[in-house]
Amino acid sequence: LAGGAAVGGLAAAGAGLRWGMGLLGAEAGLLPFWIAPRLSPATVLYVGGLAVLGAAMVGVLPALRVTRGGVEGRLRQASQGGRAMRLGGLWTGVIVAQVAVTVALPATAYFTRRDAVQMRSHAPGFAAGEFLSARLERDAEGVEDGASSDASDAGFAAAYAELERRLAAEPAVAGVTFADRLPRTDHPQRPVEVEGEGTAPPPAGPCGSGPLLAAQRACVSSASVGVGWFGVLGATVVAGRGFQAGDAAPGARVVVVNRAFVDRVLGGRNPVGRRVRYRGPEDPDAASPDTEPGPWHEIVGVVPDLAMTDGSDPGESGAGLYHPVAPGAAAPVLLAVRVRGDPASFAPRLRALAAAADPALRVDRFLPLDEIQRDSLRTIGFWFRVIVVACGVALLLSLAGIYSVMSFAVSRRTREIGVRVALGADARRIVAAIFSRALAQVALGVLVGGALTAALTLMVSGGAVSAKGAALVAAHMALMVGVCMLACVEPTRRALRVPPTEALRADG
Repeated sequence: LAGGAAVGGLAAAGAGLRWGMGLLGAEAGLLPFWIAPRLSPATVLYVGGLAVLGAAMVGVLPALRVTRGGVEGRLRQASQGGRAMRLGGLWTGVIVAQVAVTVALPATAYFTRRDAVQMRSHAPGFAAGEFLSARLERDAEGVEDGASSDASDAGFAAAYAELERRLAAEPAVAGVTFADRLPRTDHPQRPVEVEGEGTAPPPAGPCGSGPLLAAQRACVSSASVGVGWFGVLGATVVAGRGFQAGDAAPGARVVVVNRAFVDRVLGGRNPVGRRVRYRGPEDPDAASPDTEPGPWHEIVGVVPDLAMTDGSDPGESGAGLYHPVAPGAAAPVLLAVRVRGDPASFAPRLRALAAAADPALRVDRFLPLDEIQRDSLRTIGFWFRVIVVACGVALLLSLAGIYSVMSFAVSRRTREIGVRVALGADARRIVAAIFSRALAQVALGVLVGGALTAALTLMVSGGAVSAKGAALVAAHMALMVGVCMLACVEPTRRALRVPPTEALRADG
C-alpha cells in the first residue's frame, strides 16, 4: 500500500509540475534552461523514505502493540472477543483533523474566488481600455562614465521629453503621461496627519492590512505622477485645481487627494488649502516607530477615485494622495499612452519611437491598462484550482478514514452485536451505539473546522460577517456532518445483516 501510494504520488507530482511549468511558460514566455519540469532524484528518494516510514507506522507499530502482552495477553484478547484492542486517541485525532481541514478549506477557496471577482469588478474611474501601459527606463550604457546622478536624471528627462514630443505627433496617440504606480495595482500605504484636525495622531509605524488597515483611519495610498496625469486620464477635478508645470519643481510641496481621502480622513470636509504630512518611516515596509513626521504638503485639489488599490482587500478604502514629479526625478517610470484604436497593436510603434528618441531608452512590459491585473488574476485562478483539488482530496481522505475506522470498530464488535440481537435488542439502539463515537468525532472535527472558518472570515472581511455569510458557513458545516456520517452507514448495515449464530461463533 505504501509503495503504491508513493508511485501514485510521484506520478501526480510529475504531472502537476509539467502542468504548472506549462502555465508559467505560457505567461512568462521561454523559461530559463535550468528550470526543468521533472522530478529530481532527491525527490524520489524522499518519497521512498516516506513510503518506508508509513509502512512501519501502519504495519510494525500495530503488530508490536498486539504482541506486546505475550501469549497470555493474546489469549485474554481472544477470550474477550477482541474488545481489548480498541481505537485510541490517535485515530480520533486523525479523524478530527481530517474533518476540520475538509470544513475549513472551502472557505479558503471561497475567499480566493471572491478576491478574483472583486478585482475584475474594481472600476478604474476612467476609460482604461483606451490605454497602453509600459515600463520606461534608460540603460546605464546611455550614461557617460563618471556622470553624476543629476546628469543621469537630466538625461532621462531629456529622453522622455523627446519621446513625448514624438508621441504627440502620432495620429493614433491622444495623450501620454507617467507615474510610479498604475491604477488597479497596490500602492504603498502610509499614515498621514492633516493640519488642524482634532483627532489623535495616527500611528508612527507602517500601516497594516485587512482589519488593521480598516481601524487605521488615516492610512492612505500614495503615488507620484506626471503633471498631466489627470488630464490624460480624463479625470475631472472635483475641487481646487490639478497639477501645473511648476508643481513638480524642487521645494514645491503640493498634493492632490481623491474623494475617498476626503470622506475617510476628513469626514467630507473641504480639504483644499489645508496641509497634510506623512507620519512614520519613508519606507512603507520599515518598522521603526521613531521616525520624525515628514514635511507639510498643501492640498491643492480633489479628483475622483482612480483605483489606488487592486480591489482585493475590502479593508482598503482607496483613500490616497498624488505627488507631482518630473520625469528625471523618477526612473524607471510607468507610461500610460492613450491610443485611438487597439492599444496592444501600438506596442511595436512605441518601442520604435523610444529607440528613435534615445537609443538608451528601453521600453518593456507592454500591457493594455484594462488588463493590468491579468497576471494577478491568473495566479489567483491557479491557486483556486489547487485549493479545490485539495478540498476534494481532503474530503476523500476524511470519508476513507471514517469508513475504515468504522469498519474496523464494527468488525471488532461483531460478537457483541450478535449477542445483543439474539437477546432481542432494538436495532435502533444498536445503530445509535455504533454511531455515537463516529458522530462525536465528526461533530468535533466540524466544530474545529467551523472555528477555523470563522477566524478566517473575520480576518479577511475586516471583522464584519454578514448574515448570509454566517448562514452559508452553518449550512456548510451541517452538510459536512451529513456527508461524513454517510461513511458510517455501510459498516453498520453489514453488521446488522450478520446472523446472530454466525456472530456468536465469530470469536468463539
